[in-house]
Amino acid sequence: LLLYKDPDGYYVIQIYAWRAAGDEKIMNLTPYMMKEVSRLFFGDAQGKEFWNLLDRGFSGDTSANSSINKVLTINNRSVLIEPYESMTSIRISDVGVKFDRNYNIIK
Repeated sequence: LLLYKDPDGYYVIQIYAWRAAGDEKIMNLTPYMMKEVSRLFFGDAQGKEFWNLLDRGFSGDTSANSSINKVLTINNRSVLIEPYESMTSIRISDVGVKFDRNYNIIK
């Protein structure tokens, strides 16, 4: 899990593995860390909903697919979840800032 604020002003979260194969406790911390990061960005209730969305997606539940590669609005922030071959990237705007699919600010 990598979290940073990019030069364009978005927060970027990169997730390389949700759960590890076997009993590698350190690798299995990602869901727990993301639960706290979700609460930090979105508050308790919406943070829990966002975390559940991620958990369903990483667990192979296809009901999460409708939220992938689509700009969501959660707690007055734009959010974009983009899966790649080696990781999943999540972009989150500051409160009150909206962006489109290409990260262009919407006024």
